[in-house]
Amino acid sequence: MRLHNFRLENFRNYSLAEVKFNPNANLLLGQNGQGKTNLIEAIYFALTGKPFRYVVTEDLKKTSKEIDYFKIEAAVETEISTYQTTVSYQRGSLSRTINEKRASTTKLNELFHLVLFTPDSLNVIKGGASERRDLIDDIWLASDNTAAETLKAYNRCLKSKNKLLRDALSGVLKPTETRDILLSINASFLPLAVDVVLGRTAAIKAILPLVKSVAKALFNDPIVDISVDYVVSKKSAIDWSKNQVYDALKLRLEELKEAELHSGSSLVGPHKNEINFYLNQQDARFFGSQGQQRAIILAFKVAQIELYRQKKGQLPLMLLDDVFSELDSEKRGQLLEILLEIPAQIFLTSTDLGTEKLFAHKEMTVFRVEKGNVNF
Repeated sequence: MRLHNFRLENFRNYSLAEVKFNPNANLLLGQNGQGKTNLIEAIYFALTGKPFRYVVTEDLKKTSKEIDYFKIEAAVETEISTYQTTVSYQRGSLSRTINEKRASTTKLNELFHLVLFTPDSLNVIKGGASERRDLIDDIWLASDNTAAETLKAYNRCLKSKNKLLRDALSGVLKPTETRDILLSINASFLPLAVDVVLGRTAAIKAILPLVKSVAKALFNDPIVDISVDYVVSKKSAIDWSKNQVYDALKLRLEELKEAELHSGSSLVGPHKNEINFYLNQQDARFFGSQGQQRAIILAFKVAQIELYRQKKGQLPLMLLDDVFSELDSEKRGQLLEILLEIPAQIFLTSTDLGTEKLFAHKEMTVFRVEKGNVNF
């Protein structure tokens, strides 16, 4: 997959920018606060239909009383076809199109895949369990064509269950009525929950050998050990069979049935499961330095590219925002060697003028970004 022509109007700090990207590597060079991350976000937005930083959509347009819209356009070539995608916002309405036809975020995600690294990616290890679940879900979605529908069905069922529990807690439903409906919902909820757990554990097992291979190069250590555990009810479930997952979730649903009714929310299921990352058998949250944590996440991001190629027969785009910071010189050099070998189209931001020289052996276009202007 390759992104060619790109255009944005009134987005973030850009009034107008038109860029023709290099099909191999693109370095966005400039000082902080000039618009490098904004450009990376615009690429992500054009191909996924959503920004990667939480923000009210209205706030994405360039600040001006006279301006009430923004627009992002991208020409993307895949192994199947060439597409023109557009994301536009005007008068409070957001529109996404592919070849001038309205498109959902689901459709965009079916056609295009991106691997994104930002400084916030460190939250996968340092933050709450939801970030780790999101990373594994991204890997699962990229490697299994059934994942999107399974997750959609599970989340829909979870939403219905939570609404029932809220209604019961507020007194809208009688206790006997609530228990009858809850029994019916759990009959659908349980097999969907099992499918999600098994999909996630399968995704972990599929990517882990690739992660370990990248990590050995990135850490320059042939015996470095990266591992991942999937935890259900405080027990390791990474190697559980379908029957084991089903029995554990069913038992937990029964144990917490009254607690769910009293809390007004679902307390059991893959939306509550923990995922732990280990570096040399120690929890990376507590025993990994910031540089080591960054290296682990980078290993996962690079491995995602190869896994996607194996499963889909094509390469995703790689978006790397401020990737070299907080890496020591050795890990920076190792990462550079890895990036030079990746055949995917790469977009990289940096404030360091020396970064351009590091990529002397890779075909690359260097873009200078300053005050919302892009030049090369």
